[in-house]
Amino acid sequence: VLSKRTNNEFKKSFNKMLNSASKDPSILKKFIESIVEKEEFKQRFLGLTQSQVENILDSREELKCNEKNLEENQNIKNQFQDKE
Repeated sequence: VLSKRTNNEFKKSFNKMLNSASKDPSILKKFIESIVEKEEFKQRFLGLTQSQVENILDSREELKCNEKNLEENQNIKNQFQDKE
């Protein structure tokens, strides 16, 4: 954990770098490339992507279960109506 002072210094330095990068496209390109080339970035990006894919698959499975439950509920409702 960074101390508050160190954290603020980091934020100021980072903002300064971003401001200069935004004024010069070549600096911005280098900045982005240097971040993207880092292994840590790649691992975090892959982890986030994997997490999102799992969430989508889980959602699809949940929808299938809900559809199945609705179908079963409708069948039960029809059975009771048939008995009336």
